[in-house]
Amino acid sequence: MKFPITYQITRYQINQYKMLKFILIPLSVIILLFGCKKKEPADELTYVPGEILITPCDSVSFIIIYNLVDSLDLNIKELNNCRYTYIGSSDSILVLKSHLDTKDYITSNGRTFSFIVSDTIAEINLTFFEINDSDVNDWINTQSTFNLTENFNLTIHRWSVLKVPKGSEQDWVDQIATYDIIESASLNHILTIN
Repeated sequence: MKFPITYQITRYQINQYKMLKFILIPLSVIILLFGCKKKEPADELTYVPGEILITPCDSVSFIIIYNLVDSLDLNIKELNNCRYTYIGSSDSILVLKSHLDTKDYITSNGRTFSFIVSDTIAEINLTFFEINDSDVNDWINTQSTFNLTENFNLTIHRWSVLKVPKGSEQDWVDQIATYDIIESASLNHILTIN
């Protein structure tokens, strides 16, 4: 047989319960609405779609890099830290600088090249942007006309952003990394700085 349980509750206890109810119910609703949401990182990309990064080996010329990328039916978005040396008079160095200023494929979007002059030697560090066959032929002519020597004594490695079909980035990284002239290949990761 079960006996009913009886409690004696004072008015003070009833008031405490009512106050607690008014605090706990809104607090519970706030926790349920805002405290239980999870971020879904699977929806966020951690790399730039349609782009990969490559680092060519130090002794590989710009033309060889371009030919490889072109043979794979890919495009170079940019190829950075290409260095050339020019030896000539101070007047001819000025002519070369003026000539390079006219090249859209190395002065894209307001960017330009560095030009360090010491007596009769000019060291040029440039980036090729969105280059195509016509641009490469123009660069070969410029290199020949001014007798520019590609410099492989680099303290800063060259690197390139390649355009690839969206969704196939990792496949291209894996394929390009197998070439002997490529030091490394990776996704073009998005970095968040807090």
